[in-house]
Amino acid sequence: MSQSDNFDIFDLDVQDMNFQEKEEKKKILYSPKYADGKDNIYKAIVRFIPNPTDPKNKSMLHKYVYWLNEQSVNVRGYFDSPQTIGEKCPLASTYWKLAKSESAVDQQNAKKLNRKEQFHSLVHIIKDPNNPDLEGQTLIFRYNKTIKALIDEQAKPDEMTDEDPVNVFDLFKGKDFYIQISKKGEFPDYSGCKFSPKVSAITVDGEQVERTKEGMELIKQKVLAEAPDLAEYDYKPLTQEQESQVFTFISSITEDTSHLGSIMGGEATTSTPAKKSKPSVEDTVSDIESKSDASEEDDDFDLTESVTTPESKKETSDASSDDDLESFLNDI
Repeated sequence: MSQSDNFDIFDLDVQDMNFQEKEEKKKILYSPKYADGKDNIYKAIVRFIPNPTDPKNKSMLHKYVYWLNEQSVNVRGYFDSPQTIGEKCPLASTYWKLAKSESAVDQQNAKKLNRKEQFHSLVHIIKDPNNPDLEGQTLIFRYNKTIKALIDEQAKPDEMTDEDPVNVFDLFKGKDFYIQISKKGEFPDYSGCKFSPKVSAITVDGEQVERTKEGMELIKQKVLAEAPDLAEYDYKPLTQEQESQVFTFISSITEDTSHLGSIMGGEATTSTPAKKSKPSVEDTVSDIESKSDASEEDDDFDLTESVTTPESKKETSDASSDDDLESFLNDI
């Protein structure tokens, strides 16, 4: 082999190099924050979108989660609570054990266990001056019970008013949603959020879409074609690895884990010391994109002692509107 055929490490052109650039991860979670808005006020206009895979039952996903962060045992991340589906939760059980204790240390450790209620839906970004590159995209919107209540008010308006029920997920007879998140103290304030007073069709490329074959095809191509999979944020039972991390976390804040016997099976023992674990918290899509804002919405944490039936299974729209949506999605 001649010298010219050899790879010359001392004479390389740019085109000879394979830099193996890491592909940038596509953003799928829409999480507006007041800190990113002008004068600490984030404004945008979005449209709630039905979930193409199951518009009636899965357009609004609901779950309870715990944010655990204990560096001493290398546990950090979001963990779905089984209370979402009406089952016993080891973290909730531990919270009440510590909160009701006469020990000041136990009561302090109970504060490390805060349950948060989350909702996820698809939204089409109509206008966002803070992030204009997002306009025209369909992303997953994580929101709290304040915004959920606004959706419910549209579906079931006050009997004293003459307003008709509106399914805000309807692509042709829904409503645009005006986001306005401001700062109140050290927490976000969602009181400025509201739905448009008028029913309208979804806006695509600056124009409202008519319910025609061409309009449906436009929505299919520009709104639904690249929509993220909402199932990424649906409730998922704890994996074996996550159960181990939960137990490690609990063991780090209380030596007596006997209360977990009927919940975690053989995992729980009495007077088990906290164990050091390898840094193996599962970096799911949800965890990666959410760690930065884990403490911003502490005012939304709400831990109730009773087991709650998931609200996502309640009716949030009139049946005729749901039928229209299903018919439309079948058509495309």
